[in-house]
Amino acid sequence: MATGNTTEVKSEKGSIWIFERVLQDDVNYKNLRPANQFVSNQEQEIIKNNWINYLDDPKNRGKKTRKWADWLNIRLDKKYHELAQIWDPQNKNTDTTDPNYDWSSVPLDWQKSFYAQQEAMLVKFSASNFKVMKFGRADEPFGKFIESLVKPLGIQKKDTWNPADIWIVDKNKENNVEGQLHESVGFKSGQTPAGLTQSEKLIKLATLNKVLRSLYASKAIIGVSLKLTKEKADYIDVNVVLNASGLDEAATNKRFQEIEDLLGEIDTIRCDLTLQPFSKIYTTPKSYLEKTTKMQKLLNSPNYPTNPVSFGTQETSIQIKESNDKIYFLTIKATQTSEYSNLKYEPTEKGKSSAKLGKAGVKQVDDLFKRYGIKFENDNSKYPKVYNSEVDKIVNTFTQRKNSAGISFISGESSTSNFLKNIKKVYESDPVTAQSKLMQLDLFSEILSLKDIEVRKLMTDIVYIAKKEGRSYGPFGKVY
Repeated sequence: MATGNTTEVKSEKGSIWIFERVLQDDVNYKNLRPANQFVSNQEQEIIKNNWINYLDDPKNRGKKTRKWADWLNIRLDKKYHELAQIWDPQNKNTDTTDPNYDWSSVPLDWQKSFYAQQEAMLVKFSASNFKVMKFGRADEPFGKFIESLVKPLGIQKKDTWNPADIWIVDKNKENNVEGQLHESVGFKSGQTPAGLTQSEKLIKLATLNKVLRSLYASKAIIGVSLKLTKEKADYIDVNVVLNASGLDEAATNKRFQEIEDLLGEIDTIRCDLTLQPFSKIYTTPKSYLEKTTKMQKLLNSPNYPTNPVSFGTQETSIQIKESNDKIYFLTIKATQTSEYSNLKYEPTEKGKSSAKLGKAGVKQVDDLFKRYGIKFENDNSKYPKVYNSEVDKIVNTFTQRKNSAGISFISGESSTSNFLKNIKKVYESDPVTAQSKLMQLDLFSEILSLKDIEVRKLMTDIVYIAKKEGRSYGPFGKVY
């Protein structure tokens, strides 16, 4: 859950702003209707010309196309300054026809995404009456209310159960809805029921999920997960199947069973162990200097290499293909790039590469590993921060382990001696990446010792843990 004034908070507030404009104020950005919600035709031309002039300024050249696209129509909204002030509260200028208006407040990629998000919401909810709906972020009252119900049921972080960034609630039904949810779990928000067994917690969570599916179907409560998108976005219902009459619980359970039976195809696993100079990886003087400075400080070594190197990529990448030809790319890498950290598991969907599907909860993945007998502890403190004999041991174990799965592991290097030579060099200039790659190799020593069908099931399950799809998770809509 995002707090403070981060980009995540600003983007969620920006999404709420544009959803309220299109779903409550009936603003149509494509057709610029109703006219009284937009600046005059004359002012529109001024804004468009100012934008072209802004791009013509030498300091702004190369900042995207000079064409005026539909997604830029947001700037013709009379209330655009409200969106700009979400990003920059100090921007008090409300005159968007001002030649000196600061268009840099709202990043271009988020302006595109907001336009795509509202289009997807209109496709989904075009026939709905959102005049009575209240929009709020997950750390606002209704989101906190939901969180207070699931924490006693063993959900330490709400997002590992339901990744909704905003909640849309029918104001006329809110009190009744809260009563139903209290009844479904058998306690009120803020209470911590004592003595619940794990089995009882799971039963209560399943009941809560079922009630939430019904409330989602009736549009009394709609949780929405938001992702940065390109110029096109889709809205999908997750963990709930709807039909013309509303909730289709039988079809929902059938979908849950399909997810549990899913078995993706894996052709290759890529873990780049070839060397690249920092100058090729960090292509701007600023990024190069930041990386070398941080690594020198971390190593506290007077013998820092004159030409520092690292691995070609920081991650291990697995392509997973479902039977319906949907393709996912699961990335396993360090959570931080400039300090020692644990691994994260983050998939994207082919064709949706700008919108990450979410991170798989580390505890859930650890529990999954245990079920498969994988002896891997996702704890960077257990791995060397400098090159030593333990590095040799892990690399040698990896290369000697039998690949029972028969899956191609592509590293760019063909011999153990090259593995060791390269990782030793990276430890000298980029120990953070070196340690992370060592953890990845240790993990795949275990994973590739499994049978092919087990690896396929394991990787597919990690993708769905990240997506929060399955009977253990709450219902939500996803705009991505």
